[in-house]
Amino acid sequence: MSEITMKNRRTGKTLKIPLQKFKIRFQKELQQALLKYSSHERQKDLIKPWLRWKPAKDYKSDFYFDLRWNFNSYAISEWYIERIVY
Repeated sequence: MSEITMKNRRTGKTLKIPLQKFKIRFQKELQQALLKYSSHERQKDLIKPWLRWKPAKDYKSDFYFDLRWNFNSYAISEWYIERIVY
């Protein structure tokens, strides 16, 4: 089971939680970050008209593939992912 170490940007407080509890506690931030990520990726796909024959991408799996980077970059939150231990 994965454990995520979160850190508060303002207070410096550290929080270690399992992935499932992370998904519950930061549900709003995850949803917001996923929507921003999906929008950003769709805009990039519009730039490549020669790739239109490809089926629609599953942005959610791409988002979770690099969860740390995507959450920290796209979520508006006082917390950021410092480390993920698998």
